[in-house]
Amino acid sequence: MLLGHRNGNITSHYPAPELVELIDAANKVFEGNSGKTPTLMMLKKKALIKRTVDLMDAAVPDALVTEYEPLIDGLTLPDAKDWHVLAAAVGCSASVIVTFNEKDFPAS
Repeated sequence: MLLGHRNGNITSHYPAPELVELIDAANKVFEGNSGKTPTLMMLKKKALIKRTVDLMDAAVPDALVTEYEPLIDGLTLPDAKDWHVLAAAVGCSASVIVTFNEKDFPAS
């Protein structure tokens, strides 16, 4: 997720559930192709996802937002599955959340 800060910086921050969603989505693809894709290829793809996450963490060391969970209580968005994103944005003092998900992140 991209977050904007009042000082004009745009940084990449993400809560751990976003990584879990990425890995879960990849696992569903791998499982769906299990009869067509050799096991070695699946393992390589999973390793590539892990490497991507590791590179993200190395490139922006403070990108992983933690300890935002207590902020979730009292927040509301149309989709409860997105509350952690709003809480993470509040937790890292973001001024803006950049998303294509306009349905679940209203302007006000």
